[in-house]
Amino acid sequence: PTLDAVGARFLVRGGTRRQLEGADAAHHDQLRTIVVEFPSTEVALAWYESPQYAPLKELRLSASEGRMFIVEGT
Repeated sequence: PTLDAVGARFLVRGGTRRQLEGADAAHHDQLRTIVVEFPSTEVALAWYESPQYAPLKELRLSASEGRMFIVEGT
């Protein structure tokens, strides 16, 4: 619901992941990749810092390890 409220949508949510190039100890085929499209970088940052997402972020951080990026593109 927090994503819907800002006009964001999942483009990729898990699924099979196969790494074809590059290697390091932190990257392997068991990782889960999620891609969320936001209307803008500003909206993405506002969502990430919002009080509505804060309890979900806390839960996510306590239950998993991960990397999160904002990537501008078209």
